[in-house]
Amino acid sequence: MKLAEINDAMSEAFHAALLNPERVAPIFLDESVTLRTDIYTGPAGAGFQVVCVMHVGEESFMCIRQHGPEVWREKSWDLAGMLAALEKGYSLQISRGITVQGVTLRAEEGDRATFSQLMTLLREAEELQPDEVSKAAYRSSEVTITDIQGAPHHLAIDKVRSILVEYGSRLNAQWAEAAIARAEIVSMGLMDHE
Repeated sequence: MKLAEINDAMSEAFHAALLNPERVAPIFLDESVTLRTDIYTGPAGAGFQVVCVMHVGEESFMCIRQHGPEVWREKSWDLAGMLAALEKGYSLQISRGITVQGVTLRAEEGDRATFSQLMTLLREAEELQPDEVSKAAYRSSEVTITDIQGAPHHLAIDKVRSILVEYGSRLNAQWAEAAIARAEIVSMGLMDHE
């Protein structure tokens, strides 16, 4: 869920609570975001606060918009903390590797470069074959790759190519997802300063 959508939901809950704070029930925006209204009676007087809790990776972040005399209850999103949690989660995903067709491959930067070089080497070696019969025989020959645990997998070159193309696609999808989330968090910080 996008931060802009979450902030819109908070605004809706806040305006509903202005009318009657006791009637605003907790809302689960998705599996990682919860929104609730808390009514308080504090030393400075009564009021309410709309509380949004969002889970990013293994961490939770809270934004509070309050109405009433206790302005100290107001809390903005910890955007720097959210970015750090996002990066930590992305790094953790990469450290666990990418599973493709039953093989989990390492995905650190050096591993990605090695797999890219292997793809190039396999393509160039095929191009060196003198005819189509030799190229077909080459593609069906085996090459060994190792998984994240170091276990060897002896696979046909066509299979290895298929695995590596899917591997690259999944890495790209993970990177794009993290980049979009990063941009959303950064844009929220920019909007707060306008």
